[in-house]
Amino acid sequence: MNRNGFLLGCLDLTEPEPIEHLIVGYGVRSASTTKIHSLHHAVETEHRVQFSEAMASELTRHAAAESRSEIVIFHNHPRNILNHLFDNIPLASNTDRKALENMALNLVQICRRLSGAGRVLFYLGENGFVREFRWPQLNTILDMAESLSKVLKPSTI
Repeated sequence: MNRNGFLLGCLDLTEPEPIEHLIVGYGVRSASTTKIHSLHHAVETEHRVQFSEAMASELTRHAAAESRSEIVIFHNHPRNILNHLFDNIPLASNTDRKALENMALNLVQICRRLSGAGRVLFYLGENGFVREFRWPQLNTILDMAESLSKVLKPSTI
């Protein structure tokens, strides 16, 4: 199935649930979409879900299988007081952003993305919406900017 159909199915499954889900789709890049051919599904508690050992192993294996391999990760946030007060779009938590940093913001994945090869894509489902998130935690961005400014700063004698 195509990535959008997969994501809509993930939202339909998780939206009424009071617990967090983690659904990982494995597929290949096909033009502007991903053709999903298999998946893993993990369920835990209202405020927590994590990758199982089997998921982590398959993520590594699938990402290395071929250059067009793509991984689509869907995570949901159950309804909360913010959803009842506002019609908000999905907001990634620091834990969500840390997972993104660990899996998609490494040298191999950045090179794959720049070359048009397969990617690791992160989506969050919340309040009836699905949204891709691409940015790490703010402190990571600031640390990277600080490191870059030190490298680019001309040395003084």
